[in-house]
Amino acid sequence: MNAHKQSGLSLIEIMVAVVISSILILGVTDLFNS
Repeated sequence: MNAHKQSGLSLIEIMVAVVISSILILGVTDLFNS
């Protein structure tokens, strides 16, 4: 993990985390609704 690329990867990691979390939330809501 290079400190130089940490700031650049932070935004990408946050975006990926948000997408994954949203997909998980949608999947959980679908399970409860079904």
